[in-house]
Amino acid sequence: MAADSPSKAQENKFIKWLKYMFIWYPANYTTQERKLLFKLDLIILVYGCISFFAKFLDQTNITNAYVSGMKEDLSLYGNELNWLNITYLSGYVLGQIPFLLLMSRPKFSKYVLPTLEILYGICTFCQSRITNIDQLYALRFLVGLFEAPSFAGVHQILGVWYGSRPYKGNPPELFVRAGTWFLCASLGSMFSGYLQSAAYRNLSGVGGMKGWQWLSIIDGIITIPIAFVGYAFWPGLPDSGKPWYLNKEEYSLVLIRTKRNKIEKPGKLDRSVWKRTFTQWKWYVFVAAYISMMMGYYPTNYFSLWLKAQKKYTVYQ
Repeated sequence: MAADSPSKAQENKFIKWLKYMFIWYPANYTTQERKLLFKLDLIILVYGCISFFAKFLDQTNITNAYVSGMKEDLSLYGNELNWLNITYLSGYVLGQIPFLLLMSRPKFSKYVLPTLEILYGICTFCQSRITNIDQLYALRFLVGLFEAPSFAGVHQILGVWYGSRPYKGNPPELFVRAGTWFLCASLGSMFSGYLQSAAYRNLSGVGGMKGWQWLSIIDGIITIPIAFVGYAFWPGLPDSGKPWYLNKEEYSLVLIRTKRNKIEKPGKLDRSVWKRTFTQWKWYVFVAAYISMMMGYYPTNYFSLWLKAQKKYTVYQ
């Protein structure tokens, strides 16, 4: 018996690890709740993933365009790319509070993200017709502004539909889904490079436009239909009302789960908000961690410039 104890302990750890990584629909949930989770994954998680994918596609296309001919066509031989990224982030920061406040209100929650997707999709389209850097600065600011709630807003919606606390001995539902959703950022960045390569090789000169211009058109074509899917399926908050694809029993279970997971309803924006924010350890730890992550991530925006400067690779490569 004693000899078996270490292996038993290792087996238990392995099973626990499997639960955290791969068990999305715990066996000790009711059949009705497992079916509900599966339906939410098909709708909320899938839409959240493709929406986030499109957001990163539109965000990262500027660097790919820059090294694919835009620099030479617009005579951008200074720090313009850096300023373009700063302009984008300025709009991104300014849009956070107002748009996230709208998303926290049940009346508007289901419409904010799809509407903003249409707007930044249109701005992405317009990038294909610019003739000077000032026009591009304005468009990048607007793209950043309209994309502001894409990260925190989708995470907010995931957090109210999925449990963030262990239940019946199972790991929180939210973590594995949030991790899956976050992977779509990397996919968007990666796919943008492949897309620009294909546009540069196959579309340069078509319709009198360069390959980097076609990249913005293709990104817009991908983005705007996703927004219309959002109007049909994005549920907003549970308090926004019963989505058409849930029956009455499923929606009742959603409300029960909301209480079980202790999801707080949004309150008024008063002085107490600032007190709760700045007197909790979460603000300082999470902000410091995010700053550290961005300091490590931001230089990757310029890696393609280094590759181009090596003069070993073609634009397509």
